[in-house]
Amino acid sequence: MFNKIISLHIPKTAGTTFKKYMEASFQNNFLEIDSKPIIRRCEHSINTNYPVKLSDSKELFIHGHITFNDIIYSDNFYYITWLRDPVERVISHYNYFKIKPITSYTHPIELKIKNENLSLNDFIKIPCMQNIQSYYLNNTAEIDKFAFIGIVELFTESLMLLEKKLEKKFISENIQNQLVNNNKAFVSDKIRNEIRKVNQKDCELYDIALKNLKIELENV
Repeated sequence: MFNKIISLHIPKTAGTTFKKYMEASFQNNFLEIDSKPIIRRCEHSINTNYPVKLSDSKELFIHGHITFNDIIYSDNFYYITWLRDPVERVISHYNYFKIKPITSYTHPIELKIKNENLSLNDFIKIPCMQNIQSYYLNNTAEIDKFAFIGIVELFTESLMLLEKKLEKKFISENIQNQLVNNNKAFVSDKIRNEIRKVNQKDCELYDIALKNLKIELENV
């Protein structure tokens, strides 16, 4: 039996909407943390506060922007995350950076987009912004250690499956679903193919997770 649920929030994979469900459902048993993985990745910096031993935390559900390598592994933890079609996730990440207000934690690539008016084509060529989903999961090496991997394109079905796995009904009242498609601007097939090309690891990871989820849903 697990003693902690660890949720890795990969950017632009419905993590904020999912967090709201979990905050409402676990209430005082919910903790959010943030190791700022992509900032560290792009700045080639090491945060000496990680990896952390999450077994020391009193909360049952721990969620946030952390990679698998940011935490000390335990067989007693129940690991979950969400994945999204890599092309849509990259486009969404770029659009989010374009409109997001500047704060004290503004990502260096976000500043570059704003200051230099980088195009989507420029953005996808930046190495530290490629294969983000695989980076969070230690380049797919740890996929078998996840008890649940939801798929954004099958959000409702995934959430119902997680309820079944955890034997818990999630609270959804007054939670506004933020799963809107913010990839409104036309993106050519050429750019989409280039995104797939430079995010091949993420494409392979997504295909595996989607196949596994569909098999699980068929057996529910």
